[in-house]
Amino acid sequence: MIELRNTVAAHSDVSDLARFTLAVREEGDRLVIRHLATTAMPINELHDFLEAVEHTAHFVTISINKLLDHLGKKLGKRIILD
Repeated sequence: MIELRNTVAAHSDVSDLARFTLAVREEGDRLVIRHLATTAMPINELHDFLEAVEHTAHFVTISINKLLDHLGKKLGKRIILD
């Protein structure tokens, strides 16, 4: 899961302003995934920062979900987003 996250949101590791990660729990024949994001607020650039975070969060979530769909098919397990 972390390898997939790093492929999609690797640029977030360069900055402490935004960190994206996944929480993963296996339950029998399914995996339960929770997207987690932590952000810092640069007050002097707040408007631009919030716009960039919104765009990035949308892109990252859609990209990771597509990868998770593919992974679920490959593993033969349902992946449930929490």
